[in-house]
Amino acid sequence: MERVTAERDWVTIADADEFHAYQEAGWRTIGELTRAAEQEGAEFVMGTLVDRVAADGRLSKIQPDRDLHAQFPLGCRVIQRLTKGSTNKVVAFTARWRSNTGNHLLVSAQRAKEYFGAAPGGVRNVRGGSAGAEDLYGLTPYARHPEWFEDYSTEAGPTRVPARLSITVPVHHFKWHAGVLASAARRLEYYGSVAEQSALPRYAQYSESASILERLQDQRIPIEAL
Repeated sequence: MERVTAERDWVTIADADEFHAYQEAGWRTIGELTRAAEQEGAEFVMGTLVDRVAADGRLSKIQPDRDLHAQFPLGCRVIQRLTKGSTNKVVAFTARWRSNTGNHLLVSAQRAKEYFGAAPGGVRNVRGGSAGAEDLYGLTPYARHPEWFEDYSTEAGPTRVPARLSITVPVHHFKWHAGVLASAARRLEYYGSVAEQSALPRYAQYSESASILERLQDQRIPIEAL
């Protein structure tokens, strides 16, 4: 990403099953959103996940010729209620910053070396990897351009990040369809496997996949409990 962006360029990021609803937050386009952020002096924009579910809660097969919002008309918080997962999502940020695994938070300049660096033997590092996780810090703007972060020196505290836009963007999440259990099973196999020489699962996210498989074996979201 650094090869094709300048320090003040904007980066927007979304998973394949996510839609940023800029219009619901008051903007027609991503350009209007980033201009509003710049006017506030903000360098990143946060969103809130809205899990989209079929009207009866069933894990329905996606019909490619129908509108997704019509197929999954209910908006709720499945991730939060079933797996205790975060509903925060980083929607956009200026290119000198990076988001964390899952794009739930912006990584501060003070925490970057710890977050992107290698983990000591037998210890899980803070980005979720287990012992021997690859050292990625040298590839980041935090390492290559320390002058970009002089305004975020250590006296400001260990978790200081730039100002964010005052309005949050809804992020519609179309995860809960007929393919979610097979996907969770694949993730569980990968994330739950032992990594390298430690006895730790490769990533902490394996627990979310395990919870999905356990709670949704009847192929239905318990919408009455959400």
